[in-house]
Amino acid sequence: LNKTVQQTSFTLEDNIISGTQYSVELATVCKDTTNTAKDLETVSSPVTKTVVTPPLPPVNLRLESVSETSIKVKWDPPTHIPAQGKLTYGINSIPQTPEVRRVMADDRQKEVESKAYQFSNLPEIVGTGENYRVTVSSVFTPVTSGSSYMSDSVTEIFTTKPLPPEKLIVKDHNERIFSWFKSQSPGVYHYKLKIKKDHDKACDFIINDPDNRSLDEAR
Repeated sequence: LNKTVQQTSFTLEDNIISGTQYSVELATVCKDTTNTAKDLETVSSPVTKTVVTPPLPPVNLRLESVSETSIKVKWDPPTHIPAQGKLTYGINSIPQTPEVRRVMADDRQKEVESKAYQFSNLPEIVGTGENYRVTVSSVFTPVTSGSSYMSDSVTEIFTTKPLPPEKLIVKDHNERIFSWFKSQSPGVYHYKLKIKKDHDKACDFIINDPDNRSLDEAR
């Protein structure tokens, strides 16, 4: 593309490809506008700049599996993959509560080549049943350059499984009274009690639990 402009900035949007290296040359043009009989024009030596467009972000970030202390996510590659260079993915997980962030000692920011990653060894007890913000970006490294270029991020929030309640017992068979101790997961305030007789359809009961109840107090 060759373009002559009079302003000191120019934006080119047509036919620009993501994750591609471009060479841009800029020169000064001096043209005699007082002599209409002759087309007098001189051009300076150009200054050159190499520009690399960032890659497109990955798509369809989703949950693959989850446990009390791990989250495995998957995603699809960007809609355009650069023909040359190396494409990797930068992934990060951040707890949404300050209490969990304080016990997350190690760095959760990684760069991977695969399109899936599992965050393992998340905080026990305090990190169970908690929200984690997961972000993934495309990272493009051209063949001729050691620098890397990052796309915008895609972000989703995923929740680890809470710990189960403890010591479920039948206190009274005739009155159908059940008792259990709280889950140790700090954010659990609801329980699902499922009752099923033989081959009948199960009945579910959602039970609210006050947050001020002690872990040593049976419900």
